[in-house]
Amino acid sequence: ERRTRRTHPVDHMNLSPRDIAARRSTKIVVDPSLLICFGVAFYTATSEGSLDPDRVLHSWVGLALLPLLAVHLASNARWITRIWRNKHRDREARLAGLNTLLAATMLLCIASGIPMWLDWSNAALITETHEASGFISIALVAAHVAMNGSPGHRLIVG
Repeated sequence: ERRTRRTHPVDHMNLSPRDIAARRSTKIVVDPSLLICFGVAFYTATSEGSLDPDRVLHSWVGLALLPLLAVHLASNARWITRIWRNKHRDREARLAGLNTLLAATMLLCIASGIPMWLDWSNAALITETHEASGFISIALVAAHVAMNGSPGHRLIVG
């Protein structure tokens, strides 16, 4: 049987209407905030220093990503649990693998930025790790958004 509309992992979770409304409200705020914060952190890090010469905005926005990521992951916890428990071998499994790599890369980027921000270390390895994980995260975010379909549609549908 051929599906007439593209389904999303959330479509199969048997959520109550109240849970769906709460999840949708969270996603409407958190998901665009994540994208905006990540974009601002990337832009301020790669601009020629005129916008954020001391990287203060970059640092604070980078730290703001931590709670946003936590809420984003918590709002998707049922899907994450279901995928890892069932070990699907389809699109959802590929998406779960991508999401795991993205989360690890973003956390590495944030964690490597903290010692630089606090002036604990300016070691080349930490700086290079921070920059490389930032660039890799950008590519993985693009793949994440592409695999999840239209971001606007996902926010509305769930």
